[in-house]
Amino acid sequence: FPVTILKASGERHWTVRALRVLGISFDKQRYYPLYEMVSGESFSIEKHERSLQSIEQALKKEGYLTAKVSSYFEYYVEAKALDVLLVFNRGPLFKITQSGVSFASCSVLTPLEAEKLSTTINRRFLEGLSGRAYDGELITQKVRDIKKYLETKGFFACQVEVQERLCLETKRIHVSFVIDLDKGTFFEFLGNQYLSSSEIHQMIAHFGQDTGMLPPQIIAQELLI
Repeated sequence: FPVTILKASGERHWTVRALRVLGISFDKQRYYPLYEMVSGESFSIEKHERSLQSIEQALKKEGYLTAKVSSYFEYYVEAKALDVLLVFNRGPLFKITQSGVSFASCSVLTPLEAEKLSTTINRRFLEGLSGRAYDGELITQKVRDIKKYLETKGFFACQVEVQERLCLETKRIHVSFVIDLDKGTFFEFLGNQYLSSSEIHQMIAHFGQDTGMLPPQIIAQELLI
């Protein structure tokens, strides 16, 4: 039996006997791989603190944006072993109240073209986000989808920044996708259906490292806004 509950000493000669999760009833096993030490391994306070941060980040990506994870230890003196007890305080699950697209800069487009592009992106990728539980992985995927779509329109290596505004009172989060087209490279091909992919690559080779970012199947089409 554990002799007492003590504060962490961080002494490396102690070994981890077991890991236990408190504060949640279901899906505990999904968080165990995020803890960097396993049974029989020497305890490291650095790994322990890093593990707590990783678990908190995982909870926040799941929508528990104010989640906190604390811990304490139960020591077995004769065996020089300890149990790690993680206490989860997930807090409320935040939901997306609104999402949308805006442009930080888009000098290559007219105001009408920018509005049309914004409307298309909102309709194709962001409809249905409002009211859903916040999901960090889903937001990251939306950024990838938007960038991929912009590439089909000739905008390569442009920047898409996610801005999030939290409301603790309503447990809602406002998500904005801010696109900076001027930080990328814009390619526009006219009448290129008579050119092969290799010929087009040679013609735009003077763009340097950006050339390698152009998929041949996209280059072989007319990329028009």
